[in-house]
Amino acid sequence: MAEDTQPSQRSQVIALSVIDVDILFSVGAMADESEFSFDVEITRPEPVEEGIFAFQANLQVIKRKEGETSEAAGFKAKYWCGFQLEAEDDATEIASQFASTTIWAAFSNLFAVVKNQMGVYFPQLPPAPGKIKAIDQPTDYSGKLDDGGLLDD
Repeated sequence: MAEDTQPSQRSQVIALSVIDVDILFSVGAMADESEFSFDVEITRPEPVEEGIFAFQANLQVIKRKEGETSEAAGFKAKYWCGFQLEAEDDATEIASQFASTTIWAAFSNLFAVVKNQMGVYFPQLPPAPGKIKAIDQPTDYSGKLDDGGLLDD
């Protein structure tokens, strides 16, 4: 019996950079009764040139006193990611996959160092985020992607 031998869509990360980091700390950071949230948002990928797309990923870990809405402590990071893709139709799904694997791993490693230096208890991050939200935020990439990387205009 013949199998369907259609080639699968290929994609790869070609650039990944931390573009902003924010550390939050307040008096309530040492509270024993705390709630934690882990959030990931990505902008919808935009074509940079043929077959190359870019998006921003916003990741955060927040600690709150139980029952309160204000942030007691946390860590936020923004990443810029460029990737190659054959067809634009799958760009948001591919960006989401990169955010839950490659970018989440980079964020987790950076967060491990930061939380040790903060001296505030946070649970270990899960191997992958539970949910990734795609947002329609316009992204301003000041530069262009070329064979050598991100270049200034």
